[in-house]
Amino acid sequence: MVDEFDGVTNEVDDSRKSYGWMRDIYMEISVLHACREAKSPFLISGDMFLQDFDFYYFVMPAYTMDLFERLSLAVQSETPLTRTERMWYTQQLVVAVSALHALGWAHLDIKPENVMLKENGYLCLVDYGNATNLEVMECTPSGTAAYCAGEVAYSLSDDPHMHGFFMPKLADVYSLGRTIADVFIASAFPTLSNGSDISDIMACVGDVDLDAFDLIHQVCCILLKFT
Repeated sequence: MVDEFDGVTNEVDDSRKSYGWMRDIYMEISVLHACREAKSPFLISGDMFLQDFDFYYFVMPAYTMDLFERLSLAVQSETPLTRTERMWYTQQLVVAVSALHALGWAHLDIKPENVMLKENGYLCLVDYGNATNLEVMECTPSGTAAYCAGEVAYSLSDDPHMHGFFMPKLADVYSLGRTIADVFIASAFPTLSNGSDISDIMACVGDVDLDAFDLIHQVCCILLKFT
């Protein structure tokens, strides 16, 4: 449940939702503390943490729009983002993920819905509910299927031979590239499902800057060097 009041967002985590909730909340508080110490304008940080008998509360700045909504608005209004805007968003996304990785954390749910737009036009990476400071993790369902790396998606398979381990920061790089692809494409990729194929994806590409895919490749390769 999320309530907004007086310019801040009061995000309420129900402690009874799932097994291991205490560990998850501790991890999220830890990464929010790290982000607050880093003072990066591209990373959300908690202003206050509260607790009562049933809930933990994360008090954070409120933002009016996320990147998904911004891209959707561009499509609906038939006013696509300019190349300058796309490059500007790309630069900030890379800096945000690099800053988080430099703190020793991986996000594991990078997607347009988890990137907020500030009033000054800057982007801010939010929602650290899946974040981890582990260098290697066992493949378990994490993040959003359409944006998660293949090695993470394998954990959704019933085949035990498909399960293994992955490096969270490397998985972030894939999700980052996937998100940047959305920025450079007139309409976002469809949510991938068993019924989706390459023709479904290409059908929604629309007016694409053909240099975008080379740019995404270069950006991800550079980020990998520092991961």
